[in-house]
Amino acid sequence: MFDIHYFESVGSTMDIARDGLVHGRVIQAGEQTGGRGRRGNQWLSPKGNLYQSIILKPTCEKPLWGQLSFVIAVALARSCREVGIGGDDINLKWPNDVLISGKKLAGILIEAYDDHVIIGTGVNIEICPDDRSKITDFHEISVNDFRDAFLKYIRHYYTQWEEIGFENIRDQWMSRAYKLNEPIHARLPNVIYDGVFEGLDESGTLLLREKDGYLRHINSGEIIV
Repeated sequence: MFDIHYFESVGSTMDIARDGLVHGRVIQAGEQTGGRGRRGNQWLSPKGNLYQSIILKPTCEKPLWGQLSFVIAVALARSCREVGIGGDDINLKWPNDVLISGKKLAGILIEAYDDHVIIGTGVNIEICPDDRSKITDFHEISVNDFRDAFLKYIRHYYTQWEEIGFENIRDQWMSRAYKLNEPIHARLPNVIYDGVFEGLDESGTLLLREKDGYLRHINSGEIIV
């Protein structure tokens, strides 16, 4: 399914992917000089980690494409388990972060172009700041060996999502959800809502139970603590 194109150094794998929208193409870089995360934030990308952008052409309607962040997060969690990281150490933070022992391991960025979607992932393998986690803290593995495990599970869960829908992906994501059934702050661009994180609805929207009992549905934003 995947056709890997490797570059030693690029500005951003997302930008290269955008210039050649072919389903199944993977743009991987040894380093990025202009990597970016959500909301245009810079993603530091030194050598020693996995930086890749995957081009897919989903058959479902565009409003469902946002569910791919959960598909990729579940695939990454399963990849971590395969290389020997304890399942209880892995948590998935809405909407698109993967944590190990409470520290961020990876980020996921999704951008849509015409009838394709590009999924950017940055995974700390060998190097990270002190407040984040990396794979080699738990298990020695090369960047490309981890990439191969990750792509295997992306293929598995993406096929499952395409063929039978979101429900199983949602259930697996929820089984590792960070702060599930606990008080959280949900930050949107211009407001912060407080409440108890009750999970996801059938589309992937965050469900926040506020103090007055109102169940707020949040489609975009982030959890802060």
